[in-house]
Amino acid sequence: MSGPSVMFAKNALCIVTEAGSPLDTGNLVDTLLKPGTKIGSSTPVADPAGDYTWEMFRKVDAMRAGAFDTLSKKAQQLIGGPATPASVNGRSPLLVALDDRRIDLFVIYCSSAQQIVRESSKYKSLALPPELSVGPEYGLTVSRRAAAGAADFAICLLSPPAQATLKSFGFIPVALPAEP
Repeated sequence: MSGPSVMFAKNALCIVTEAGSPLDTGNLVDTLLKPGTKIGSSTPVADPAGDYTWEMFRKVDAMRAGAFDTLSKKAQQLIGGPATPASVNGRSPLLVALDDRRIDLFVIYCSSAQQIVRESSKYKSLALPPELSVGPEYGLTVSRRAAAGAADFAICLLSPPAQATLKSFGFIPVALPAEP
């Protein structure tokens, strides 16, 4: 038995592509739908990031009829599935696919995208425009049988310093004070 649940952070999808790519929020939908654009994604059903990607594809479909079929058929499911490797020679399959030009862009959580960009200047991250934004909301609850420190930890996660740390790792904080 636990107490109430509280959201402590969110995440969203971003696009990772080569740093020199002309991709921006203004041409994102056209680029995704362009016949020659090769898209990488996580695997729907097996990986929540894939489910969120398919949800984003449905949002594109609401703007451009038929887009979901086009996007879901052309997306290469490179991570998260039962048959996808965790790494290729010690590297992420998505980075190998980008470097080998098997894909032009990859749809990924912004928190993961930020880490990729931090580790290599070869890549850039692009946030989805608000009308396409999707992603998880993370909640916490404390068991009524938990040690006293568990409640303290939960409160700590909602504190401005912890929320700022989550933000620095690409998450969307939910409990930061408003900017002046």
